[in-house]
Amino acid sequence: MSEYKRDHPRIKKALPVEIIAPGDKTLFATTYDVSKRGVQLLCDGITVREIFGGPGLSRPTKPPSIFLKLRLSQSGQEPEQIEAECRAVFSRRVSEQEYRVGLQIYSISEPSRLALDNFVDECLELS
Repeated sequence: MSEYKRDHPRIKKALPVEIIAPGDKTLFATTYDVSKRGVQLLCDGITVREIFGGPGLSRPTKPPSIFLKLRLSQSGQEPEQIEAECRAVFSRRVSEQEYRVGLQIYSISEPSRLALDNFVDECLELS
């Protein structure tokens, strides 16, 4: 049996996130993990409903688009903000008050892409 491997490793890191959800609602969350092409958020049920326009679906047939502002911070360095357009590809309830939402990045500027890639690479080197 072969072991499942991701294209991009995930870095478990709690970083502040600002989300512009459908309807231009600004929401705030924290990352659970980060990869070069996606982010998994920790959030509450209200945030999940705002992102998905109702109760979160484990795998929505038409993933909603959201705008993400993510502050990348490493010890000893100035935080850098990146912005990206993402699709909310899944939600998962992990406790009564906590959910995880998976975001897949589909549009990001080249400077933000490079900053995210460098951030993930540096975190991998340190682990």
